[in-house]
Amino acid sequence: MFSMSSSEALVEHKVPFANPFQIEDLQVFDDDTLRTMLASGSFGLTIEQLAHSMRGASNSLVKRIRHNLSPQQRADFMREFRRSILKCEVDRARRTVLDTLFWELTYWKTPELYEELTQGEYLHPGIFEHLEADIRGKLVLDVGAGSGRASFECKRYGARKIYAVEPSPGLLRILEHKLATRDRDNRIVTYAGRFEDIPLPDNSVDCALSCSAFTSSPGQGESQAWLNCGA
Repeated sequence: MFSMSSSEALVEHKVPFANPFQIEDLQVFDDDTLRTMLASGSFGLTIEQLAHSMRGASNSLVKRIRHNLSPQQRADFMREFRRSILKCEVDRARRTVLDTLFWELTYWKTPELYEELTQGEYLHPGIFEHLEADIRGKLVLDVGAGSGRASFECKRYGARKIYAVEPSPGLLRILEHKLATRDRDNRIVTYAGRFEDIPLPDNSVDCALSCSAFTSSPGQGESQAWLNCGA
C-alpha cells in the first residue's frame, strides 16, 4: 500500500521496535515509487537526510536515488553526499529514512508479514453497515487496497464492481491469489496504481474509499476526481 497509513502512522516516524530493514532494501521500489516518495517530499524526508543515509551504500542504489530526484535536488544531494560527516550522522540519517519508510518497505519487501498483521486487525462491522447505501449496486474504488480487506467487504455489502488499486506488487499478488477462490463472479478488478496516479478515467465510480491508507497528503485528494459527479 502506498502509503501513508493513518492507523499505522508512526509518531514522528519512530518505529516502536527494532527496524529490520537495511538501506539497500530501498532497491525493492520501482523508479516511479522512489520518485513519488523522495522527489515530491510527501514523506517529509530532506535531501540532506537522504544524501547522508546513502554514504557507504552501493553505487547502484546511489545512482537510482539520484536518477529519481529533480535536477535541483540532484545537485543538493551530491553536495551533501560529498560532504565529510561523522559515522554517527550517517547512522542517524539511515534510521530516519528507514523509520520514515517503514510501512512502505513492509508493503513492498515483506507483504506476507503485512498480511499476517491485518488478519488480526478486524474492521468494525458498523463501518460498512453505515456505508451500505453508498456501496450496494454501485461502482466502488478502493485505493490502497492492500490484500483486499475493504474490497471484500464492499463485495459482501453488494457493490456491483470494485476497482482495487494498490501499488505494492507483493500485496497485489496476495489479493489476486484470494480472488481465485473468493471472487468467482469477477466483481473485484485489480489495478497497479496509487492515490496520485489512479488508472481509471475521471467520473468513473460512484464511491471512493480507502482503508488504513488515507492521510492528509494533498496528492491523495486526487481520488475525488474519479467520482461520478452524479452519484
